[in-house]
Amino acid sequence: MMIQDDEILDIVDENDCVIGQDKRSQIYRQRLCNFRVVNAFVINSLGQLWIPRRSAHKSIFLLCLDVSMGGHVETGETYEDTLQRELKEELNLELNILNVRLLGYLTPHQY
Repeated sequence: MMIQDDEILDIVDENDCVIGQDKRSQIYRQRLCNFRVVNAFVINSLGQLWIPRRSAHKSIFLLCLDVSMGGHVETGETYEDTLQRELKEELNLELNILNVRLLGYLTPHQY
């Protein structure tokens, strides 16, 4: 798996407390699922949900339907920092002008 931006991510316990850090590539190689991410669903002014299809070049879930926006929380970032960064990077949207509603948190678990 080739990751161009091999950022450092926090590894967390079931209470979202940091218990370590590692490179994104190593976390995926080890098939860990206890790292932080943000996801957003974008709904337009007509109430339509935007659901994109993932690229054929992704390392996982190729060509699957996806959330409107998603990203990894890098070490030292808050969830809000990541949401703001990823909205700008992926959708060219500014967080401060959007009507944002928290839907909830998912905790990591083992399969």
